[in-house]
Amino acid sequence: MMEQHTLKKLEYDKILKKLEQHAATELGIEKARKLKPGVELEKVELELRESAQGMELLLLSGPIPFGGIQNIGESLQKAEKGQVLELEQISRVVQTLYGFKKIKGYFAKYKDEGWSFPRLEAYEEKIEDFSGLENRINKIIDNYGEIRDDASPRLNSIRREQKILNQRIREKMDSYLQNSRLDKVIQDPVVTIRGDRLVLPVRADKKSLLPGIIHDRSASGQTVFVEPQPVVEMNNMLGTLQRDEEAEIYRILKEITSEIAWKSNGIKKSLEAAAQLDFIMSKAGLGREFNCSEPKLNKAGPINLKAARHPLLPPAEVVPIDVSLGDSFNTLVITGPNTGGKTVSLKTVGLICLMGQSGLLIPAEKESAIGVFAGIFADIGDEQSIEQSLSTFSSHLTQIVRLLKNAGPGDLVLLDEVGAGTDPEEGAALAMSLLQHLHNRGILTVATTHYTELKAFAYTSDGIENAAVEFDVETLSPTFRLLVGVPGRSNALAIARRLGLSEEIIEQARSYIGEHRSSVDGMISRIEKEEYEVLERKEALQREKEDLEEELERIKKERTELAEKHRQMVSDFSQRAQEIVEEIKAEGSKLLKEIRKHSGPRGDRMANEFNLAIKAQQDRIRELTVVGRKSSSQREPLQVKPGQKVKIASLNQEGVVLEEKQDRVNIQAGVMRVWVDKKDLLPVVEEAAAPRSTQRYKQSKAQSIRPSLDLRGMRWEEGREKTDKYLDDAYLAGLKKVEIIHGKGTGALRQGIHELLEGHHHVETYRRGEEGEGGDGVTIVNLKA
Repeated sequence: MMEQHTLKKLEYDKILKKLEQHAATELGIEKARKLKPGVELEKVELELRESAQGMELLLLSGPIPFGGIQNIGESLQKAEKGQVLELEQISRVVQTLYGFKKIKGYFAKYKDEGWSFPRLEAYEEKIEDFSGLENRINKIIDNYGEIRDDASPRLNSIRREQKILNQRIREKMDSYLQNSRLDKVIQDPVVTIRGDRLVLPVRADKKSLLPGIIHDRSASGQTVFVEPQPVVEMNNMLGTLQRDEEAEIYRILKEITSEIAWKSNGIKKSLEAAAQLDFIMSKAGLGREFNCSEPKLNKAGPINLKAARHPLLPPAEVVPIDVSLGDSFNTLVITGPNTGGKTVSLKTVGLICLMGQSGLLIPAEKESAIGVFAGIFADIGDEQSIEQSLSTFSSHLTQIVRLLKNAGPGDLVLLDEVGAGTDPEEGAALAMSLLQHLHNRGILTVATTHYTELKAFAYTSDGIENAAVEFDVETLSPTFRLLVGVPGRSNALAIARRLGLSEEIIEQARSYIGEHRSSVDGMISRIEKEEYEVLERKEALQREKEDLEEELERIKKERTELAEKHRQMVSDFSQRAQEIVEEIKAEGSKLLKEIRKHSGPRGDRMANEFNLAIKAQQDRIRELTVVGRKSSSQREPLQVKPGQKVKIASLNQEGVVLEEKQDRVNIQAGVMRVWVDKKDLLPVVEEAAAPRSTQRYKQSKAQSIRPSLDLRGMRWEEGREKTDKYLDDAYLAGLKKVEIIHGKGTGALRQGIHELLEGHHHVETYRRGEEGEGGDGVTIVNLKA
């Protein structure tokens, strides 16, 4: 368990306050309030995975609806003990059951989208379906939390009698007000209430004229409030009905309470699962607020934070820092000016580690890594105590003594202004000894300091590294950037010169610093220059790497798109080839029938020739289909010659071969000339030439066929047969447009002809004739090419 002192110094409680704001239920808020950092690697990993899945779901589908979920634990315990729940408690139970249903509905919806969040689904599956109990309660309690009249037949009967009796009482009281003989008896013509009883305001000196029970008197004593005697009896009856109503309501509530008690175990498990989901989604909401990511975890180091941000600083002001610790060194010494960001850097490291160990996503870039430490110890800020008469140095030292007693390997130590508050020489010596001690014990340590001696100590010690918060001398302000590997310099003299202090005073001050200090500053200056050059080269290489990765991603995307385009092209090619095969079969079959019908033995010979031509065309299309299915890497190089028509597969473009050089071919494709690989070429399907006998048959048809067919005077059956044969002959003859003359008559022949044309395989379009073409007596037919 982490020390409370550390949690306080790193302001962990403020993170929890922000976490509570993202919880939707009382139970979720309670879990957020009790959150503590974990120390078991596997458990922390699991909690971080849940938070990451929650944030992913939040971004994809919005928040889970937790409306209605309430903390009904005490009510369930009461029901289990046999105590009857009050109406308000049962209302809260049914609202919670409805909340369960909404949660399960939300998960069912996103599952339909094909998304998967196994860690969250594990909790959702623990929420049971209580629709039966929910419906049972809703039949008893209305939307306002009141018992319905029809909750039971007896209650319905009682309330009906109450309404009737109340109406009778109201009518009776109104009759007194309307009785003119009582005008001087009744003080004001109104019905009022005293002690749940309807009464009339009566003049005190006339009360004997209206027998009844006096329930109250006015302050002046001039008015008494009388319940007339006839009404007293009716009110007594009403009181009896009210007691009956209360008894029936109690019976109903007792019955419902028993049903709730019967289901209480499942309700409690479902409530815990819903609370855990709310808790996870509150962590997800916090992660979204801080733009967090899921860190990589390891056992007690190393720490490698990229663009880490302190979550409690305004986003517009915070400067991201990169921090590494635990690989080549386990102690980091941060130096720099006051208000330069040393303490913020220290707190950023500590607070991010606490957040990660609490299962919270961290405000740093992806690929950041943190350790799961057994303990995190911090000595930060002014620890002086007036009550204990401790100075700043003494209070810091007291804290460090306690820290050294409890910290060990597997822990993280954070020291702010180590060795400060006493003589600089002794303080620096004590700080170096302390850091060396922690380093030798294998404890990861981050410390801030002003002492120049610690910079040289870190530079010359193995496993201890310098870091500096950057300071801009030109603007006299810190940049808040943390530079690991660069020792910080004192900028006092540079700032003095920038502010206009005379050069004479500055040089005199420099002489007081001493040769050793000057040599140290010179060393730091050289190191700083070298480190800046390394950092600049590193940033340049990082930018180049990012550009290359972006280019690689673009190339991968283009290759994927080209592969998909090729797949679609092959699919379309294959489909069209199959359609052509089927069309050839259909047309050939009809043509062969005509040839055999009209040509005898000679027609049989022509038919055989035509069959051979069709088969050759079918084989050619199948061959091209197989070739098209192969990718360019799988296809054999196409053998070509100048002037040959080919198709460039990758461009889906036809062209003519100009020249070839080994495996490369120069193609003229429209206005474009391009060199392509032979494997990227496909042969062009040329239209097969019909046999000469077929050509002669077509020529004879073209010479004998007329552009019109006259059907006038024929019956429909005869006209259909002649029209069908005529269309075949006209198609073979190569006619594009013909006229069918059917006359006007009754319109039956025209209608039949139109029905035939509607689905005919040779017909492209048809229409009725226009004026000058024969009008309704003629149909103009456009044949397919």
